[in-house]
Amino acid sequence: MDTMKNIGSYIYQNKDLIAKPLLGAVGDLGAMALTEGSKAILTRLMNKKNEPIKLDAKAVDILQNLSHPSVGNIIGSGIKQF
Repeated sequence: MDTMKNIGSYIYQNKDLIAKPLLGAVGDLGAMALTEGSKAILTRLMNKKNEPIKLDAKAVDILQNLSHPSVGNIIGSGIKQF
């Protein structure tokens, strides 16, 4: 029981010396996971067959309206003149 108390006391007194390397290791592991995961996703997307995207009529209408804006002056269109 005395040994456990000594171990607990050591950990409490040196928590910065123990926690910082552990947090650094977790950060490095997370960065590596993001890097490798993004590579895997990009590789999968590049190797996927290029199938045409099928859009319904409403999506086509929205895209057509976006490509031809009806507002002439977007910057000043919302300003009221007194």
